[in-house]
Amino acid sequence: MVATILAVIAFNQYDIVSDLIDASPQSVLKVTFNNTSANLGNEIAAQDINCLTSDPVVKWTARADTLYTLAMLDPDCPSRADPSQRSVKHWLVMNIAGDGIQSGDIVSAFIPPAPERGTGNHRYVMLVYRQSKRLTPPPRDDSVTARVGFNWRGFVAQYNLGQPVAGNFWQTQWDPSVDEWRAANGL
Repeated sequence: MVATILAVIAFNQYDIVSDLIDASPQSVLKVTFNNTSANLGNEIAAQDINCLTSDPVVKWTARADTLYTLAMLDPDCPSRADPSQRSVKHWLVMNIAGDGIQSGDIVSAFIPPAPERGTGNHRYVMLVYRQSKRLTPPPRDDSVTARVGFNWRGFVAQYNLGQPVAGNFWQTQWDPSVDEWRAANGL
């Protein structure tokens, strides 16, 4: 109960409710990068995420007989002051059985935060939605053009996802590891 109240406060305080979603998630999503965890707006250095050799560990209270959609979004592209390319789709998986992300259909593979130099902190938001049935996902597209300017509200409406059942977020700003990650990945 306390975690839910804290989530409602944080999602409103950081303007995620209004900028990205219409209502706070019902519970807090556990998101872990190696030894670092997201905690409702804490700052996580890009270097702590860009060194990952696998997807983050994400857990929520899930029913084994239920399908879910998981998304990671950056609503602050190119910056929070000028979100003219809202949002960047960093990860999108549909038809997840329970909390077994590997069972889902990958729409966009995970990419770590990569904010531009001089754009300040970006909010990185992970959300989980309960699906009412198995959905036909759009074709997988990991291209930059499919990720930047992604209309999250339109996607939620198109697939009738409703409100998020779990969520969490953190803030990350540019550090030299961002450029190293981009160079290593041809971006």
